[in-house]
Amino acid sequence: MNRRTAILVAVVLGVVAVILLRKYVTDLRQSYFKETVEVAVANANLPEGTVLTEDIVSYRSDWPADLLPSGAIGPNSIDMFYGHQLLAPLVQGDLLLAGYLVRPRPVFPLAELLTEGERAITLACDEIAGVAGMIRPNDRIDILGTFEVTAQEMGETPDPGDTAAGMGAGFGQRSFTYTLLQDVKVLAVDDRRADESPSQTKKAEETYNSITVALTPGEARMVVFALEKGRLNYALRPKEDMLIEDAEEDLEVVDVRNLFAHLVRETKTRKERRIVEVRPK
Repeated sequence: MNRRTAILVAVVLGVVAVILLRKYVTDLRQSYFKETVEVAVANANLPEGTVLTEDIVSYRSDWPADLLPSGAIGPNSIDMFYGHQLLAPLVQGDLLLAGYLVRPRPVFPLAELLTEGERAITLACDEIAGVAGMIRPNDRIDILGTFEVTAQEMGETPDPGDTAAGMGAGFGQRSFTYTLLQDVKVLAVDDRRADESPSQTKKAEETYNSITVALTPGEARMVVFALEKGRLNYALRPKEDMLIEDAEEDLEVVDVRNLFAHLVRETKTRKERRIVEVRPK
């Protein structure tokens, strides 16, 4: 082999080596640096219910394409999600996913939640009267009233023995509790309404000071009067329980004079219910 041939072979081998090296480097880079895409992320910690706006959205351009979850939102589609609300809280840098965003339901005037013949009335409610803060919009409740009245107010003759029995200083005063209304529809708790989605309401664990219920005009008058004369408590009902007890036959007034008889009857009823009650193990 002469010198020129040797040089030519060396050049060819060098070119081949460069080509192979470049291919190796390209393959190596592709194995470490995969294809990436640009995605929308939260640029701050966002609580549940946050309305999505342009100022709380940032973008990442280095998200691996093969690790992109379903529903990820890119810069070309983010506009259609502005005005939607978050169904779950996000931490800064979290992906914005279509499944975590919901279009707010339209909120209509409260009057549109009422049917013909109904009136909305708001009642004060604390943790004791309101079942420890567990009444929710769309629940059904019974309204109980407790009153202190005198014999004169009841149209009775004062009993001189009432003073000795501790029922009022000579006036026959006594307390009694009565179920005023049954199966009453709760329209709202504070400003959380029955037609709002969870993301549009405040957190469920917050306490409240009032409930708004749907009553007939006559029921509304009675409840307003009862508020002036005594105090109200609310009993939460199962939604499937549509039984209305008869006011004359089943809803006995409970006072100190018949408390023991009432206790005996209700204890018997509870024992009968336990016989058929099925409890989870």
